[in-house]
Amino acid sequence: MIEQTARKDLTGTIFFSGGGTSGHIHPALAIATELRRQCPKLRIIFCGTSGGLEAKVVPQAGFDFIPVKAAPFPTRPSMRFFAACNEYRQGRKECTSLIKQYSPLAVIGTGGYVCAPMLGAAHKLKVPYLVHEQNAYPGRSNRLTAYHAAAVCLGFAAAERYFRTKGQIFVTGNPVRPEFFSLGTAVAKLGARRELELPLDRPIILISGGSLGARSLNLAALEWAKQQDSVVTAEKAQTTTYKGPYIILATGSRRYEAAKRMVQDWPDMPFLRIEPYLNNMPTYMAAADLIIGRAGAVTCAELAAMGKPSVLIPYPYAAGDHQTYNAQALVHGGAALMYADKDWNASTMQEVLTDFVQNASAWDERSTAAESLANRPAAAEIVEIIFKTMLK
Repeated sequence: MIEQTARKDLTGTIFFSGGGTSGHIHPALAIATELRRQCPKLRIIFCGTSGGLEAKVVPQAGFDFIPVKAAPFPTRPSMRFFAACNEYRQGRKECTSLIKQYSPLAVIGTGGYVCAPMLGAAHKLKVPYLVHEQNAYPGRSNRLTAYHAAAVCLGFAAAERYFRTKGQIFVTGNPVRPEFFSLGTAVAKLGARRELELPLDRPIILISGGSLGARSLNLAALEWAKQQDSVVTAEKAQTTTYKGPYIILATGSRRYEAAKRMVQDWPDMPFLRIEPYLNNMPTYMAAADLIIGRAGAVTCAELAAMGKPSVLIPYPYAAGDHQTYNAQALVHGGAALMYADKDWNASTMQEVLTDFVQNASAWDERSTAAESLANRPAAAEIVEIIFKTMLK
């Protein structure tokens, strides 16, 4: 294994592949950031689809990005199967050419259908690769590609029983970008609010259904906002300003226009900001007092890293119900509340917000509990595994 002191002079190329959703992209970015810190002369290249979120997020993070063909295989018999096969074949050919062109030392896959052609090509050309699985129940791409992996890293120990692999399995937790650990302070919160031009003296609630958005969370938030209009009118009759909760709703890009249409005829609302997608999610999370959202594995890790209390509504159709398992780790640790998707609505949201305002000490305890669950060294541990198993 290459020693720490020699890593700063290591040259060559490492490929990363993973995408489709932020839950696959951000772990890859966290690992790549730590790898770049230890090996500044190493070239890191991400490969993903041109239409995926990775095509936008990766270059913004300062890494090279090369698009390749890939498409998800349908879970049920469908004509889309043949189109997916064609995309896979094209992607596999493109990935083979890239590997021959750049001769990477290793490939890191963090899940999503885009991994399949890259890791398949890596195996064929005898390039070692590592798979990182974020969830308690692994996705299809990772299950299929893990068999020939040099190493498999897991966010949750419960995922181990689903893998058959010739390589070693390590439970590392989920890597989180460094900025999440530094933005959990009161000073960072104040700075984030000023940067985002948010109220400094009101409780701020961030609601996000992940990069793709969540219809149930959007509807509950918008219905709550509609009900609040009469409350605000009555409050303004007694005071000059509204001091209640301020909601930031990240609808997801695909659901943004529908949300805007719902509110276009509503009166001005001094308690609601609607955004399609938050590129600077760490800053928005730093500004928030409470976060309401889905329970993706990376989201849960980021909440813990920043020490933010949360209300988690697991996606009910996630494979193996893995989001419920993810959420339970925070709930059992005293850091979060959890609601079933079918039970989350404007009334439930109002109950939560009332409790948040009236029982501040209980939510402060959840914040402390969240911070205690943070897994700081995950990215560094995965980099050590990369060197131990592939860059010897």
